[in-house]
Amino acid sequence: MLARLGTLLLEAGRQLPGRLDPASGKVERGDLGDPRVGDVLDDLADLVADMGGEVVVIPADGMEAKTGLAAVYRY
Repeated sequence: MLARLGTLLLEAGRQLPGRLDPASGKVERGDLGDPRVGDVLDDLADLVADMGGEVVVIPADGMEAKTGLAAVYRY
């Protein structure tokens, strides 16, 4: 499904503590206080960019999605 994303829109400053497994797509939540835990949204942005998609960071007051992310599919 990630290969179909043309553009990923992310809310500036939003974080989702955890990790995204690129092989399975499984999200493992975590605590940002743990140095082994990263940001799921950052992992997602990396995957989309690696697959040729565009990642756009939107100011918080311009993001309508309550989740902090939105996507535009290629097809």
